[in-house]
Amino acid sequence: MEEKRFEQEPAEETGAVKRGRSKKGAVILIAVVLCLLVVVCALAAVDFDAIKDKMFEDTGKVEYYQPVYGENVWENEEYLAHAYAAMKIGVCEDGFFTAEYPFGDADSAQEAFEKAGEHQNGASVLAKYFYSLLCGCDTPAQKTRFKELFCKEFRINRGKSQLPGGFTCQKIYDLQFVYQGEEASYDGTATCQVWMVSYRIVRNDGTVLNYSSGLDNGQARFFVEETAEGFRIKEIIGIYRVN
Repeated sequence: MEEKRFEQEPAEETGAVKRGRSKKGAVILIAVVLCLLVVVCALAAVDFDAIKDKMFEDTGKVEYYQPVYGENVWENEEYLAHAYAAMKIGVCEDGFFTAEYPFGDADSAQEAFEKAGEHQNGASVLAKYFYSLLCGCDTPAQKTRFKELFCKEFRINRGKSQLPGGFTCQKIYDLQFVYQGEEASYDGTATCQVWMVSYRIVRNDGTVLNYSSGLDNGQARFFVEETAEGFRIKEIIGIYRVN
């Protein structure tokens, strides 16, 4: 005769077992939530702009040209020949339309930079800054005017704050000012107008344009703050590799 086998039904869980499993699940859920909170807080503390800027940094040494003091940029044949047809300032405020102001001598350069400075959102201080670079800065009056273009808390690449004491003319051309909107300053004390500026330069001597450029070009973000005295440059962040 064939034996009958009876399968034993699993016993129902007791209340204590159920409570234990519920507590274990709750502990796991809380641990997961806490881990997520830690990750979110860590991401919130990350300065992604600084990381992006660091990606473009290059520690390689650049051999700049020797500065030629007392030089008149409009008498430099190399500059005039090299920059021919590219002596201009382009200003883009709305992302679609760019106004261009050409120049080719001292008078037309002054007029071009003045017109570029008539645009909104702090373009005035950018025009004064680069016009100072083009003309040079070596007299006490020029040095004073140049220093007045910056906030007291001015920084370059979120570190250095020193300004050049003086410099000879910088042979810049093919400038582009592109407005990017408002953004908080590096120290969180102000809302700034942000401009992306690109330029080209002949025989860069590194006395001024050494934060973002190679020997012949550069690009940087300019943070411009509106103060009681007018617009001032609060921060410059170099974008291109140095070499």
